[in-house]
Amino acid sequence: MSDGLWLIVDRRGATLSVEHQSVRVDEPDGSFRRVPPALLEAVVIHGRNSVASDVWRLLAGQGVPAVLLPGRGHGPAAWVGGGLGGSLNIRRSQFRAAEDAQGCLLLARRMVQRKFRGYMDALIWAGHGESTFQNRLLELQSHLDEAVTLEHVRGLEGAAARFWYDWLAERIPEEWRFLGRNRRPPRDPVNAMLSLGYTLLATQAHSRVEAAGLDVHLGFLHQPVPGRPALALDVMEPLRPWVDLFVLGLLDRVVGPADFSNNDLDGCRLHKEPRGRFYSAWAYWNREVPPAVSGDDDVESVSGKGVGAWLQAEVRSLRAELESIRQEISA
Repeated sequence: MSDGLWLIVDRRGATLSVEHQSVRVDEPDGSFRRVPPALLEAVVIHGRNSVASDVWRLLAGQGVPAVLLPGRGHGPAAWVGGGLGGSLNIRRSQFRAAEDAQGCLLLARRMVQRKFRGYMDALIWAGHGESTFQNRLLELQSHLDEAVTLEHVRGLEGAAARFWYDWLAERIPEEWRFLGRNRRPPRDPVNAMLSLGYTLLATQAHSRVEAAGLDVHLGFLHQPVPGRPALALDVMEPLRPWVDLFVLGLLDRVVGPADFSNNDLDGCRLHKEPRGRFYSAWAYWNREVPPAVSGDDDVESVSGKGVGAWLQAEVRSLRAELESIRQEISA
């Protein structure tokens, strides 16, 4: 899979078709562009646009994921991928681990440990290694090592997230009106960008989980819910803090508070033109971050640079742990 271009279709009335084994996008003004799927990291389609069925086949054949976002910001995102690949055996290992209380606990704890590591790496990279949040995180880590129930693990992850968003709020200017995480729909500009960033990251995690032959809907930290890619959400957890720092870096540099509108039905929405600036910044950031993992040995060494390479390493590590748990259960 490429760590390359993001194809964004954000004009109502656009049509997508296949031409010369490339995705052709025809805009309402008569202009068009062609993009070979081998160059694409992902496709993002906003609102109502016409997509020919052979476009989905072409993208699936190349392992390029797509996410369909509602035009007015109200409603869930929909992911389109190539479907399950790889071996049936790895999915059997996944199912058995999910049904085994101890196996599920071990994997959930590992995922939260990786997220805590992500918090620490993000703090160090941002020059805030010594902070109240760091002390709180170290305390939560000590409890995590002793957690014996899945509910306890999830509670510790939730507590860390609340402390983290408090830390973020202290660094965001008051005019951005960020008081903590909210969603469905987001009610302030920062949360609107966080939700969009998490959705894009989930799109990348979704495709890599499926390419590895795993069932994207059966998670360990995130409970299975119809329509939710729980395992993709598990895999992306260590990278969420980096998305948060990405959004923090956009404030008053790439976007401003006036670039958003708000209403009771749709929540807070980023206007179309600044949304293009968001996507441009995202594509660049996606190739460069995260820069380090502080020597964590739990994930195989990353081959390549950028978010895609880190997600791939997370999935490889997860597969190895699932196989180890399968052998322990079978013993």
